[in-house]
Amino acid sequence: MRLPYLKSPVRRFYSFLILMYLAGLLLILWNPETEPGRYSSACFFRNITGIPCPGCGMGRGVVHTFQLDFISAVKSHPFAVLVGLIIIVLPIWVCIDLFRRSKSLFVFSGQLDFYFAQNRWAFWSLMILLVLLWIINIYKFQHSGL
Repeated sequence: MRLPYLKSPVRRFYSFLILMYLAGLLLILWNPETEPGRYSSACFFRNITGIPCPGCGMGRGVVHTFQLDFISAVKSHPFAVLVGLIIIVLPIWVCIDLFRRSKSLFVFSGQLDFYFAQNRWAFWSLMILLVLLWIINIYKFQHSGL
């Protein structure tokens, strides 16, 4: 079954963003407190392997960001404040684009993609940073008893 609405790459892009945004919000909101101060993990990688992924702690950090507890947010994950801001800005940007029938976010995404394709050093720097975050998460996991 083909949906004629999704033939356009721009429409597919915005539909995908909206679906991923809603799925991410549900995943962040599903963080039950098992004991006071201890949360169950929503990370599929950690639940299957027992090893935290580079993004482990992000959900908890974003919740701390929304509670304006930035120190705890950064302790949970160094990118939590940035992701929290993206979670706030992204739906506003999508709504403005949809209201104005614009595609500025789609164009920005293409420019960002082009930048990383042309500047391999930026791409590999980001990959090295993610590996370092993974090492830090594994170290924190082993020494925190979570």
